[in-house]
Amino acid sequence: MTILLALAVATVAVASSFMAVRFRSNTRQNATLLEQAKEQMAAQCTEQVQQAERRLSVQNDQERRVWSDALNSVRQDTQGRVSRLGEQTRQNRDRLEEDGRTTGQLRSDLQAEAQERQVTIHQLRADLQNETQERQLALQQLRDGLRSEMVSQVSDGTQRVTERAEQQLAQAAREIYARAAQAETALATMQGELADHRQRADRQLADVASDIAYIDQRLGDVRRHVRRRLDYEVLAGGAARRVLAGGICTGQAAAADILPLLYEDFCHAVPLEIVFREPRSRTDERFYLFWKSLTGAPAERQLGTLLSACADGTAESQPGLNELRSLLLALHRSGPGTLQVGPMVVSRTHDSLVGGILTAAEANRSASQQPAASTAEQAELLTHLETGQLTDLASWADSYAS
Repeated sequence: MTILLALAVATVAVASSFMAVRFRSNTRQNATLLEQAKEQMAAQCTEQVQQAERRLSVQNDQERRVWSDALNSVRQDTQGRVSRLGEQTRQNRDRLEEDGRTTGQLRSDLQAEAQERQVTIHQLRADLQNETQERQLALQQLRDGLRSEMVSQVSDGTQRVTERAEQQLAQAAREIYARAAQAETALATMQGELADHRQRADRQLADVASDIAYIDQRLGDVRRHVRRRLDYEVLAGGAARRVLAGGICTGQAAAADILPLLYEDFCHAVPLEIVFREPRSRTDERFYLFWKSLTGAPAERQLGTLLSACADGTAESQPGLNELRSLLLALHRSGPGTLQVGPMVVSRTHDSLVGGILTAAEANRSASQQPAASTAEQAELLTHLETGQLTDLASWADSYAS
């Protein structure tokens, strides 16, 4: 078995070597044939290129001759056209000269005819004037005859005109009576409709008045509820965030128009938000303010600093200082009056302008023992403060007034 396998392997090896030798021989022959084929193809390509060049040169010569003939033909055609155009131009020039001579002759003829027509027009105008004078004379004679005839007929026509006028007047009176009756009927109808409209309007007005009274009542209830809730918040107190009571009380109606505007400007400049306002009278208005300090400082400290800085000309600028000065100067000029911003109360009398900062306990010592006590009651509490707790603003305000 081993011998058979060895023989098979040897046979395969001999066959492979024989095939390799045969493949190499074929490859050499094919390479030789390929080189010959390349040389033949190169020679054929060279010959074909030379033939193409010869054909192209011959064809270019033929095309040059064709283009030269075409160009000569176009040149001759162009020259012929130019000559024809020149001849036409000369003919047109001759025609224009002839037309110019004809136009001059026509102009002279027209001028002569115009002169003749002017003479004729003058003659016709003179004839027309003569005829007009004759007709005016005849018309005057006819007018005189008609006037004499009309004078004779006026007496007869007057009676007829009078009768006709009376008949027209009677007809007009009947029409007026009929229209008056129609107007009376329409007026009665309109009066009835007006009465109905008036009744409906009265009922609607009564309903509206009832609705307004109901709304006023409900608004009053809402206002009382809001006041009670805000009074509770005022009593609850706080430091950085709380509700404060404020107000303006003045003795002059003119000051009641300007002071609230300056009061609002001051509140906007400091961390104060007006959450509710209630006019008690023309010169007394109540405010509820929400204090929201970003630094956590209580309202008493910041408002006291602003009040002390008002009378100090060297104080540094800070939010709300200029607005507070404007508010106090307006109060000084329009006094007497009082204003309150939470714990800060400023009172203007005939001979003084003082301000102070009240504690929560001092503010609740008012006559009504309520946080919503009137601004005048809050000003009364300034009389219970020590002199060191008050800020005299009269001299400072007088210096601005002068």
